[in-house]
Amino acid sequence: MKDIARAAGVSVSTVDRVLNGRGKVRDKTREKIELAARKLGFAMSSPQAAGGTKRHFRFLVPGGTNSFLSMLSKAIEQRGRALEAEGIETSLVRVENFDVASLCHEFQHCEGVTGFAAIVLDHPLVREAIRELSTRNIPVVSLVSDIANSDRAAYVGVDNRAAGRLAGHLMCLHLNGREKGKVALFRGSPSYRGHEERENGFRAKLAEMAPGLGIVLAPDTHDGISASHQAMTDLLSAHDDLCGIYNVAGGNRGIAAGLEEAKRAQEVTFIAHELSVFSRNLMLAGVIDALIAQDPVKEADTAFRMLDLATKGEPFPPASPVPLQIYFGENLP
Repeated sequence: MKDIARAAGVSVSTVDRVLNGRGKVRDKTREKIELAARKLGFAMSSPQAAGGTKRHFRFLVPGGTNSFLSMLSKAIEQRGRALEAEGIETSLVRVENFDVASLCHEFQHCEGVTGFAAIVLDHPLVREAIRELSTRNIPVVSLVSDIANSDRAAYVGVDNRAAGRLAGHLMCLHLNGREKGKVALFRGSPSYRGHEERENGFRAKLAEMAPGLGIVLAPDTHDGISASHQAMTDLLSAHDDLCGIYNVAGGNRGIAAGLEEAKRAQEVTFIAHELSVFSRNLMLAGVIDALIAQDPVKEADTAFRMLDLATKGEPFPPASPVPLQIYFGENLP
């Protein structure tokens, strides 16, 4: 090790970390050590150099109070612990104040990371950050919400446009042929491609089945409970003919509070996403009429599988979205 350290211009302890996989080392430093070792005729024993399985997968998930993201984070952590014996290290970063700058910052700090799985924002700077990682052979799997025209390795999540159309279909069935009135549409942020796709699917289905219904767009809530509460209160004051609500994002508790305070919960059809303790209770109380859910455990498992294949350079199976599940009060698990 002393000879390799001298040739590479690093400490013996750094050589030890690289050769025996004992800790994180900068990519450039690792390359210098591996080159020096090969020139000196040493057999490389580190898992990375030998093509072994020691890898580091990093997951990026927005912070905040969104219940589904909390369930997804828990599933990622549980699956990560199960894979430790296979030489896979997992780190989960809950990114507070989730925006383009913070997401790109996390992508740029990739020392020792073998692959990313991230909930992404559809923005040119994010696409460029993913492209840069791709040139360094660090694959990125987009999770829950996809990004267009990028070098991401795979997408893991539901077909969000189909989810929006399904919500529109359920809304029209529940309103039972109603031809007039307004439906409120809540979304977290237009930067989420998944939210945009749900909105577009919902609008298209309502135009087909109930063209007389108007759609009023709530201010972007960024999944916040307080913001959703305020938006719901304002919409109820401004539109006395409001007959339906579709929330493509988080913040169901805030919307529900606004409905209940106005004593409109039983007369306004409320369709939302994701089954959590809170949304389940709201459905049992008759506030939420239908839930369109995705399985966070399946998504976490699939993301790990895609990262495993991508970092091994193996082909992916045919792409298929995570199945959608519809819940009513009668079939809640």
